[in-house]
Amino acid sequence: MATSEAIEISCNGYLARLNTLGARHEKLTFNGRNLIEVRRPDPRGFYCGDILAPWPNRIEDGIYEFAGQKYSVEVNEIARGNALHGLVTNEIWKISNRTTDAVTFSLDAPASEGYPFHLQYSLEYRVDIEGLSIKLTAHNRGDGPAPFGASIHPYLIADESTGVNQWEITLPADHFMTVDSERLLPVGIESVAATDFDFRNGRTIKDTFIDHAFKVSDGPVARVVTVKAPSGNGVAMEFDSSSKWVQIHTADRDGDPTGRLSLAVEPMSCPPNSFNSGLDLVLLEPGADYSISWRIKAI
Repeated sequence: MATSEAIEISCNGYLARLNTLGARHEKLTFNGRNLIEVRRPDPRGFYCGDILAPWPNRIEDGIYEFAGQKYSVEVNEIARGNALHGLVTNEIWKISNRTTDAVTFSLDAPASEGYPFHLQYSLEYRVDIEGLSIKLTAHNRGDGPAPFGASIHPYLIADESTGVNQWEITLPADHFMTVDSERLLPVGIESVAATDFDFRNGRTIKDTFIDHAFKVSDGPVARVVTVKAPSGNGVAMEFDSSSKWVQIHTADRDGDPTGRLSLAVEPMSCPPNSFNSGLDLVLLEPGADYSISWRIKAI
């Protein structure tokens, strides 16, 4: 069995530590300041820095239907009975290209019983004066269309001297998904207006619990989420038009001492349970590519 390898790339004050296990981003600093929660050797991991594909977030009961066929994937969120965050987080990716400031990983993901679609992934990380850029491309090597979605799972840190309750978030979203309290599965879509989830003009999080998907506003809005501390330090997550939703999670962690010290910001191509709802689900045709990009930078 292949073993994992950690890789560091750096440029203009940015340093990123990546790992072939899941092709995840384990650490990102700017002039020594942590911009994301460092991945710890914890078996839970909290998905820190993971790549989420071929679906982000949850599939209810791990069961979905596609093209008239029903499929079942592993339920790995046991307490809530969901299949969470795709199939690539525990795979060893190959390094296909590497320089001092960039690395490209690749993964061949053959069809399986629960996901009978053969995909090839390419993932490029690059650091420059604008921060850490991440680009994921999925190629359908099969002979039929494949359902697909993707995201990333960094926990942003505005300033380690404070926590989520003191930070201000600005998020270009007019609507959010309501969820049931037991399984965090979608119930409906509501306007953020006159709610604690209206972060369009910037708002301090305080003690608000968030583990919800926000619909990125239509029109010429800046496709960026910013998180700022009272010190003025912060982090920005930029994303391209492929990310139509952003999951925000306040990392409460049920009393774990690391709770609410970082904020998960996950720009997604589709919302939770889209393998069942079909909402913004990508249909990846045979021989076609689908790309999605993100950037994390210091403020």
